[in-house]
Order: sequence, then structure tokens, then C-alpha cells
Amino acid sequence: AMDCLVAPSRIEETFGRVVVEAQACAIPVIAMASAGMVEAFRPGVTGLSLHSPDPVAVEDAIIAMASDPAMHATMASNAVAFASQFDMTEIAETFIKILEMS
Repeated sequence: AMDCLVAPSRIEETFGRVVVEAQACAIPVIAMASAGMVEAFRPGVTGLSLHSPDPVAVEDAIIAMASDPAMHATMASNAVAFASQFDMTEIAETFIKILEMS
């Protein structure tokens, strides 16, 4: 059981799959607003964005999420709908096509 997924990655992610998987389970996220992560959630809609993996910034985001039950509930609800757009079979097929072109 978890109330929120925190993904303060210090590296440039190509895609935040774990972020999408959490949202599919109605778990709002706190994730970096960089590279592929921003494709995996909607800041302010399905979670909160981090502009730095600094521990104070992460702590502030966790406190913001935990202290606003209405925001948390709305983001959890939005997260499921957002995550449903990612069909892993379709993504895998597209990736194979891209590899075949190179």
C-alpha cells in the first residue's frame, strides 16, 4: 500500500514506466520534470513535479501532497485515466519498428 510514488531521479530517464504503473493503480506521483519523465505524468493533474532532486524540494512536495487530501484524491482519480493511454503492446511494437528502421 502506498499513498504516493516519489521518483526524484538524478539521471535523464527515457520514459518513466514506474510512474505510469503507479498511476494505473490510482497512485499520484511526485517526479522529476525532465526528459522522459514529463511524458509519464501530468504535473498538477496526476502528480507534482520536481525541478531538483534536492532533499528539501522532495520533502516539500511530499508534505504538499500529504497535507491536501482533496488534491491527492483528484490526482489519484486523474492518474488512472491518464495511465490508460499507455498500451504497452503498442509501445513495444512502435519501438520494434523504430529499431528496424535504423
